[in-house]
Amino acid sequence: MNALRRLGLSLIMAGLSWPLITLAQTDYPRLANYYLSYFNRAQYAQLARWDLLVLQPDLVYYQAPFFAYYRAQRPAGKLLAYTYPATFYRPSVWYDYWGWRQNIFRAINQHDWWLKDARGQVVASWPNMSVVNLTNPDWRDFNLHYLDKTFSLKEKWDGVFYDLVDAKASLYNQSGIDINADGRADAPAQVDAAWQAAMAQWLAASRQLWPDKLIMINGNSLSTYQGAINGRMFEEFPTPWEAGGTWADSMRQYLSRLPALNLKPDLYIINVAYNPQSARNFYQQMRFGLTSTLLGDGYFSFDNGAASHAQVWWFDEYNVNLGESLGRPVNLSAPGATDITAGLWRRDFSGGVVFVNASSVPGQLRLPAGRFKRLRGWQDPLINNGQAVDSLLLCPKDGIILLRQNTAQPELAGDYLSSIDRPAAEHNRSRWGLVQRRLKQGRDKLIIWFNYYYYGQQNRH
Repeated sequence: MNALRRLGLSLIMAGLSWPLITLAQTDYPRLANYYLSYFNRAQYAQLARWDLLVLQPDLVYYQAPFFAYYRAQRPAGKLLAYTYPATFYRPSVWYDYWGWRQNIFRAINQHDWWLKDARGQVVASWPNMSVVNLTNPDWRDFNLHYLDKTFSLKEKWDGVFYDLVDAKASLYNQSGIDINADGRADAPAQVDAAWQAAMAQWLAASRQLWPDKLIMINGNSLSTYQGAINGRMFEEFPTPWEAGGTWADSMRQYLSRLPALNLKPDLYIINVAYNPQSARNFYQQMRFGLTSTLLGDGYFSFDNGAASHAQVWWFDEYNVNLGESLGRPVNLSAPGATDITAGLWRRDFSGGVVFVNASSVPGQLRLPAGRFKRLRGWQDPLINNGQAVDSLLLCPKDGIILLRQNTAQPELAGDYLSSIDRPAAEHNRSRWGLVQRRLKQGRDKLIIWFNYYYYGQQNRH
């Protein structure tokens, strides 16, 4: 322990004065679910627990009752329709029950709107993800208005979520891209400049069509993209493609740069992907992402990552209401610094306090006696045991939520246990787990058709 103390950051909390700046944001933490799978009525209650949901746009047909259910359960909640500015996911034709995606695919083929390389081959940005040439204004107009009219974006949704908003289309194909459709490969700089200009035009047109809707992107912090949107998702945080891929790189954008560029209300999601190969355990990975998110005013999401954004994991920390923020985050490792760097961070709330150790060494915290207590939970009892705390050693890449002594503890409920543990993860990879998933998919299709028969027709345009 003495060695750890020497390595740690010895900080005395009792003598520090914290700015009591009451901000407008309340009711932390905010929780988002980036849920791209299809679901049925049995999952309504689970999904309605989240403050923000990113969902497939054809929900307006195959799960029409969910909208009224979600609004009743969570009046301040936000529903964002998931789509792409310039990508077509080819396997989608196999789960396109009423032809909406086939209509898009046929239009792209009919007008030959594909982005191609110098050999005339369609370019892919991701496995099974074919790219459409965004520089074509006819495609931009078709795609934007098809989304608006077909999926009732003005009537049903709080906004739209654009995935794969990239800045370097030249990286899609190493043999060269024909951005101007003249049959020759263009210079990477020319490809990227044309792509960025077209993407900025797409986002500006989206804002013109939906002046009062939320517009969120995933993929890039390029300045020319920011003026027409409300914010972005930091996928697989710390986002590997954000600058150098470090914690500080993503946090600078989240806490400082983007809020000055985006429209109000600004909107951010920190999405952490569970990494089973990480030395940090499941709950520590979640805590580090959640507490990092709580340094700002965004929404936190934790799932299996790009391979499967379709989890409803629920954690003890999700049951907490920290109340109002009482000030901006402070880097205890460098209190006077203006830049955002990895260190030991703190943010205070009316109901508790959040600490994040983004450094590479343990952080020793000493707190005023009798003021704070740990959460009382089921999942990680060594961390969340409900006991009073006046000191703790916070591991690198970890975080913790502490409650003020006068704050009511969240009510314990066994059904809030996370749905993932090692045996469950092994079961899902087993042959029997595969069979069960296939059976569930078949059942879900039957339920989708049933819901469409009763509810879908009334929403058709």
